[in-house]
Amino acid sequence: MIRALLLCLVLAAVIGCAGEPASPRREGPRGLMDRPIADVALPDPSTDPVLSALEASDEVWFLDKLFQPWNVFPTTPPDETPQRWRGVPTMPVSGPGFLARIADLTGPGARQEGLELEAPMKPGAVAPGEVLVDPTGVHLATPSRQAKPPAFRPCYPTSASALSERLGVIATLPGDRHPSRHETFDGEARRAVRTMAGSALSWDLEPADARRPLEFGFARDRWSLRTVAQPAGVPMLEVNEQSNAALHFAIAWSAEGRPRQTLWETTLTAEQADAVHEARIPMLPDHANGARLTFEVRATETGSSGAGRAYWLDPALAARPTKRPRPNVLLVVLDTLRADRLGCYGYERATSPRIDAIAREGVLFERAWSAAPWTLPSHASLFSSLHAVEHGVFDASVRLPEEAETIAEVLFNAGYDTAAFTEAGYVRPELGLAQGFQRFRCALAEVDQTFDGAADWIEARERPFFAFVHTYKVHTPYDPEGPARELLVRPYDGPLPKDARVGDVPPAHKPHDYSAEDARYLSDLYDAEIRELDDAFGDFMDRLRRSGALENTLVIITADHGEEFAEHGQFNHSNSLYEEQLRVPLILLPPSPGAFASLSGDVPAMAVDIAPTIAQVADAPVPPGWSGRSLLEPRGGSDEDPSRWVLYRPSGSQEMTYALERRGVKLLWYPEDLRPEDTNPSTTMFRLESDPGEQAGVSSLEWTLEGTAEALKALRQAHPRRWQGSGASSSPELRAQLAELGYASGND
Repeated sequence: MIRALLLCLVLAAVIGCAGEPASPRREGPRGLMDRPIADVALPDPSTDPVLSALEASDEVWFLDKLFQPWNVFPTTPPDETPQRWRGVPTMPVSGPGFLARIADLTGPGARQEGLELEAPMKPGAVAPGEVLVDPTGVHLATPSRQAKPPAFRPCYPTSASALSERLGVIATLPGDRHPSRHETFDGEARRAVRTMAGSALSWDLEPADARRPLEFGFARDRWSLRTVAQPAGVPMLEVNEQSNAALHFAIAWSAEGRPRQTLWETTLTAEQADAVHEARIPMLPDHANGARLTFEVRATETGSSGAGRAYWLDPALAARPTKRPRPNVLLVVLDTLRADRLGCYGYERATSPRIDAIAREGVLFERAWSAAPWTLPSHASLFSSLHAVEHGVFDASVRLPEEAETIAEVLFNAGYDTAAFTEAGYVRPELGLAQGFQRFRCALAEVDQTFDGAADWIEARERPFFAFVHTYKVHTPYDPEGPARELLVRPYDGPLPKDARVGDVPPAHKPHDYSAEDARYLSDLYDAEIRELDDAFGDFMDRLRRSGALENTLVIITADHGEEFAEHGQFNHSNSLYEEQLRVPLILLPPSPGAFASLSGDVPAMAVDIAPTIAQVADAPVPPGWSGRSLLEPRGGSDEDPSRWVLYRPSGSQEMTYALERRGVKLLWYPEDLRPEDTNPSTTMFRLESDPGEQAGVSSLEWTLEGTAEALKALRQAHPRRWQGSGASSSPELRAQLAELGYASGND
């Protein structure tokens, strides 16, 4: 019963809904996880009490790990007592919820009379000394704001399938691709198969795979389950983090009419847990049809579920050599950097001397738009070459669907080593942005640490690489130091603090709460942050030049959106499609001198054009579903077609906001409930050449109501939403990172 449920659960995650076929992929992908699974062998539940408990019922009781004050957070207004807290349980809570005394939750036999399921209760009903466990979390109260929550162990019902998945039971039917799960080790996410002792996973090989090297990583941890007291015959499980069993890893090759061969094997002890190990099989045996690779894990002691989980990290066949060396690709996104604050785009202040010098070596695009005015949909478009209206990632509740084919996947299958170095927030694996990356480092860090980590990886490459580097350096909070602050921050005697962020004078987006002096001070801090970023990025590029890593390397420098400082009545970003939020820098450095000699930076560019440009330079296939066009190709189309456009649905609205440009005239339209304060029907058209700040609306025959409706209808028909998208969970770690960036909730 539990196996059938697990199989349906994972199939739904892989293909959208049970029973539908997986989306087709090109033949012969390098990564085995991108190929259909040939066979799955699961442990025998009769030999293990944990698996037997999971097999016996759809629901089991879970005794969670010790809750401490540092993993609960306040949910009470500052002036209210008692102080109420909410913690996030390890497993999803099933059932409507139940109320119990903390004293009843201190031991493994805790399912006593007070733990029976009751009617749903609001967290506000919890009194000091009581705990409420429901699907929204674990709620408790302390008598005063100074009191800390006591340590306790909540016990609650959860689904057997969820526990099985966490344990590492492989629940994928033969013929399906394995889910593109990312596991994190030491701050770095790797695409992985999570499994357990006694399991085996097989993939069939193609004749062309013979005599190719196989590269993979492997790891283990101590996360396992064990049974505890089972009152009233109800299965109860808890995490066993003290496993000392060793795990034996092996890869076997088999073929019709040939003896089975063990190509590689090793053992990891408990002391080697939580670390990634890399391995390589120099050459697979020669074969015709009918060959298979089987990845096996077994415990060296009796009792498989007590041995800890095991991981196979993105096993992939080494790429075949090409006739000519492919260029490397370095894509750098400088989050929140608006184009008009750089000297190379005409800014008069000394914010970017080193970026300006780099821009003179390549091609600078004067008219580049992001795909959206905030981070997540913008990166989804950058990677997938789909407009936001097509991929549908308008807020953090939706992840980029796995059906979207990203530039990282294209380059990986073309033989590239792929890695991402991001500063977390909304640029993280859980949101679907890690597709195609072999490694995805995701952590709030100083900009120097981010660039150094990327440079270390780049300089160690022996094959063509694709490196994506992202930094929040110029994002709020603004806290420049030293020379940059002295150079660019003018004297200020207002109420904003030294390390100001938008929101220090609430409400965050209302300009009437800021004086002109306040707005200038925030703008100066932003400029100083850019100067510090300029220094760090210049050092990064200098290091790569000295090491030779920039030879035969395409470098693309851009941003995901800009930042507003009351130019149109608001601050921050995500809330309009004016140029200060939409126009971004776009600089291309060719992989060899003269390679872009005929390329003009005067053509309009959109974020969706970057992936096709990379693919063309890398001589990699361009997926037929991509919407962008390579910037290296001549611009075609009718003068009546919009040269640039963005269709975007702001968070909290069901209507689309749009920006269209045709023959130098830009038209903006907002839903009535989200229209900026200074926007009305007579000020939504701007001639950007004479009015780049969009301050003087014009009445122009370029955009009539009839013509606008026709243009929008044509765009929506040509670019429909491709998928409904899958949900993305908001983890405690993500919420903490967003708070650090100045956003406890909402869009970034």
